[in-house]
Amino acid sequence: MRLPWGKPKNGIVDDLIAYVDRNVVPLSLSSLRAELGPMELRYASVRLLTWLHAQTDLGGTPVPPLKIDRKFQWCQNLLRILEEFQDLGRHFEVHRGELVWRDDVPFEDQLAIAKQVHRSWKGMYAK
Repeated sequence: MRLPWGKPKNGIVDDLIAYVDRNVVPLSLSSLRAELGPMELRYASVRLLTWLHAQTDLGGTPVPPLKIDRKFQWCQNLLRILEEFQDLGRHFEVHRGELVWRDDVPFEDQLAIAKQVHRSWKGMYAK
């Protein structure tokens, strides 16, 4: 049975979008923003949201994994975001220097997060 409202939204995704699009600092992000810095949090968030947004490409083009190189600060910050917010972070792992969906995350859950970003994100990198 399919419920009419679909899968629940991921709250941290909405918070990241609010931060990137409207410069709103949700309570959930305030301590991480203080720790990483406002621009550093923004850049790591944009990279993650851009990659998630691309997941909804219906043209059949496979979306490559997001390259993660820990020598870059934005990569460390992105991993810090995923570590801090396990509701989102539990969906991913770093494998051979790439951020990928965990094997145990159902495709429906992957698509739900990607669609949430696709529907909600109005940033300059969104289609």
